[in-house]
Amino acid sequence: MSAQPKIDPVRDRYFRVLERCEKITDKLFFASAGLALATVFTDQSYPALTSPLQLVFVVIVCAMLVLDVTSRFFLSPRGADARLKDFWAKVYNRPLTTETTVGYFNSDEASTSRRAAAQVLENVLFTKTIVTHMLRSFLPLATISLIVLLSIWIYRGTSMSLVASVTQVVLAEQIFVRGVRMFWLKTRCDRLFDDLQQLFLANHSKEVFAALAFEYITKYEASKALASITLSDSVFEKLNPELSLKWDEIKPRLGIV
Repeated sequence: MSAQPKIDPVRDRYFRVLERCEKITDKLFFASAGLALATVFTDQSYPALTSPLQLVFVVIVCAMLVLDVTSRFFLSPRGADARLKDFWAKVYNRPLTTETTVGYFNSDEASTSRRAAAQVLENVLFTKTIVTHMLRSFLPLATISLIVLLSIWIYRGTSMSLVASVTQVVLAEQIFVRGVRMFWLKTRCDRLFDDLQQLFLANHSKEVFAALAFEYITKYEASKALASITLSDSVFEKLNPELSLKWDEIKPRLGIV
């Protein structure tokens, strides 16, 4: 049953450190944003402070670069590889890895293609719901930031240096771009969720079913890689019981064993 406790050594070993790394990067970003804005005001009122603030700003930006490169090109791919090994090990019932999840991929389908499709459907259900909640939590910050940006743009008395600094902060990776990436991933998962449900409801031949199943698996993995959004562990823990029950309700409706 999908209501059993979930054990995820992959998340514990690979994704918790990735999430911590991203949280540190976020904190450094807001620190650098505050320094950038402070530099605008001290440049005129306290010129002696400008150089030290700029030096600290450069150090923080360099630290952010190191953390971002580490996350994107080492921690994230390493976690994705481990996750895929566990996914395909469950599909083919073969010991591809010793880091095996328990309580995930709750399907007893005999066909490997149907089992793979069921597993990715369960993944998509969790991903789209978790991202939706993350997006809701993110919207207040994004809305306030855009309002501040528009107000500064509209007010003619604002100096160009302040306009440039605020624009750079609001439209940076950690605010505007992250919101776009989360929304894009949600829309992709919503579409994949519908497509996968239709796949189980349609009367396809085994060959067509297998081809479509692997197409949707590829789309899901590609979407996660392009969006580069680490799902919140706290949101997962909060929603897990509700989503597990929902998955149990979906399976018989789609004829999934």
